[in-house]
Amino acid sequence: MKRLVNISPAVTLLSLVLFIGPAVPSSGFNALHFAAPALNHPFSFVPMAVGEHAQMTFRWLGMTVAHGELTLKERVWHRGQDAWHVVLKVNTTKFLDFLFPVRDEYHSYIDVKNLESIRFEKIIEEGDYRADEVVEYDRKTNRGYYFSRLNKSEKTFSTDSLILDPI
Repeated sequence: MKRLVNISPAVTLLSLVLFIGPAVPSSGFNALHFAAPALNHPFSFVPMAVGEHAQMTFRWLGMTVAHGELTLKERVWHRGQDAWHVVLKVNTTKFLDFLFPVRDEYHSYIDVKNLESIRFEKIIEEGDYRADEVVEYDRKTNRGYYFSRLNKSEKTFSTDSLILDPI
């Protein structure tokens, strides 16, 4: 099955770094402290308030290779839905910039009621690779709409009833 929304090689690498060597959040953020209370919907708990952010340091073999920041930027009205606008930025350190610079930015618009994805954007600069893509999700029709801002390509695809993006 062909994936229409691909995760960039650098994010995949950083994810592997996360599992191979421990990521040390510099803000003291620890996901273990956010146990979701027993609520009717399994995705009804949001562990951050608007304006809050979690800063992360990615380490591999004892070296800091990248920094990331996850921000709950704002609460917005998007395509007739109340949504959270979440931003994730990942940048490699100066040391790794010399070998393979990464400047990635991801935007996720998430339905406030059920935390399902409404829109996902990725703006990627990794070495010579570039991507600037948007995916809009329509739960009423179970369709997704992909658009590349760089090459202007468009695609429409079917989705499952539960839609969650990488963020």
